[in-house]
Amino acid sequence: MRLAQRLLLGAVLIVTVFLVVAVVLSGQRLRAQLVQLTTTQLGTEARLVAQQWRPAMEADAFADSAGVALGQRVTLVDSSGTVLGDSEFSGAALEALQNHNDRPEIVDARRTGRGSSRRLGPSEGDGEVYVGVAGSGGRIARVSITTAELDAIVARARRDVALSAFAALLIAVALAAVFSRQVSGPVGELRDVATAVASGDLSPRPVVSVPEDNLFGGQQGAVPEIWSRGHRNVQSAAFDPQGRLWTVEHGTRGGDELNLVEKGA
Repeated sequence: MRLAQRLLLGAVLIVTVFLVVAVVLSGQRLRAQLVQLTTTQLGTEARLVAQQWRPAMEADAFADSAGVALGQRVTLVDSSGTVLGDSEFSGAALEALQNHNDRPEIVDARRTGRGSSRRLGPSEGDGEVYVGVAGSGGRIARVSITTAELDAIVARARRDVALSAFAALLIAVALAAVFSRQVSGPVGELRDVATAVASGDLSPRPVVSVPEDNLFGGQQGAVPEIWSRGHRNVQSAAFDPQGRLWTVEHGTRGGDELNLVEKGA
């Protein structure tokens, strides 16, 4: 595989992994925040229902009207845990509902005034978010929403993020293709020159910009890149604050040198 292809493949792989992780994490965080906001909203609605519920009212009819107004499932539970009204059940189905005193949101509402939970509803069989609020006389007003609605919102948001990520991937691939060609060209040229030099062929030269006033600039058969000569066993080189080049060259029998390198010297 050519160098340009390897660079392109590596860049695409990195960007793809990053985008997949971003889509997954964004979906998880969005769902957690959505559940939190929904729980808060359900608590407000349940409190409103609890305040409006009066003992003289026909509980199931009130639950039905409140459910229509809120667009949520509304359940009314008396002090013994019996379900007196439910916006999604009536008649024999309402009477068949289990006692709710052991439901986590009901237990917490009786203890602290407000309770919430997420679980599979035994009545509906779907995942639901429940929030119950205590009213007068030990009565509990509960409002709930199926998690399928939340999942649908998250799925739509995740789809939008995925489409944006795919568009970003296409742009990244185009940029990576341009970058890989720009990088692989000079690298491949240097590799070819190094291979030729290693085999004894000194004629190939990389395409570089060489100042015309270099030491052997413009001379036929000379290496134009040479800027200074007479150095051997250079151990290190550095520029000082004035921009001058200094080298340390290794010599025999303690003959190490510190040299100020000048053009042509």
